Amino acid sequence: MSDKPTNPLFAHPAFAPVATEVGRGALGQRLAVYASARSKRRDRDPLVDLGVPILDFLLTILGDPVESVMATNQRILGPSPDAWFLTIRFADGLVATLDLGTFLPDSYPHDLELRLELCGTDRAILVEPANVAVTVIGPSGPRRDDGYPDEFDDRLRHFVAAVQADNVVSPALSVAAAARRSAAAGEVVTVSEHRK
Repeated sequence: MSDKPTNPLFAHPAFAPVATEVGRGALGQRLAVYASARSKRRDRDPLVDLGVPILDFLLTILGDPVESVMATNQRILGPSPDAWFLTIRFADGLVATLDLGTFLPDSYPHDLELRLELCGTDRAILVEPANVAVTVIGPSGPRRDDGYPDEFDDRLRHFVAAVQADNVVSPALSVAAAARRSAAAGEVVTVSEHRK
């Protein structure tokens, strides 16, 4: 029996309500989406390890196929690209920008930082799991309980591994492949395959 984990973003307390809000049309006309996923872990490919979960989440909740992608990448701290910047155009004209990277400083308080903004004519939805927190300041200094369970990063990695092994079908891999082609060519490319 193959392992078929679900994308943990759908169960995250900060992300879960977004799917419901978008599904009921709370945004009105959808105007723009911005997402960022950054990590301190340098042993990753940010396009896949960080991009697949956030792309899978967006492609699922937005529902429209991706028409084109323009991507660039950059080497900041290592020998391979550790920063990716994508502009994605959906069939309905919506434009999403994604900022993915494995370049957070070691002093950053979390291993993973996620942010999502969806803007429409009726509402804007902002998701910042690291800011869903309670800070307690006591004799031993501040302690912050935030919106990231300790195992959340591992759950994202587990989901990405299942997608890469074709145990979970996600259109995110097609968008990631188009982003690689775009970065290599330096131009907008169409997304040739959009699996659901």
